[in-house]
Amino acid sequence: MCETVSADYAERTELNVQQADATLIISPQPLSGGTQLTAQFAERHAKPWLAVDPRVEPNALERVGTWLAEHRVQVLNVAGPRASKTPDHYRIAYDFLTDLLLE
Repeated sequence: MCETVSADYAERTELNVQQADATLIISPQPLSGGTQLTAQFAERHAKPWLAVDPRVEPNALERVGTWLAEHRVQVLNVAGPRASKTPDHYRIAYDFLTDLLLE
């Protein structure tokens, strides 16, 4: 992990995408703001990415597990909306990632 020279979140977001094998976006759909920018950076740098909303996708764990295996992901960038915009999202993402890692 390296600190960026700039405080600009877009720079940090792009570096996170570039330095990972793939990006998982845990977010309500459609994507907007910084989460949409994350997807755009993944496209720009030809990095695999997947957006899921575990609240409405009953098979999200299976879908993500399959996707991770297909892409042989070693370093995963995980992104999502700011807590200030979706206050309950931190707990949703935390629980989802915990379940994913325990599966």
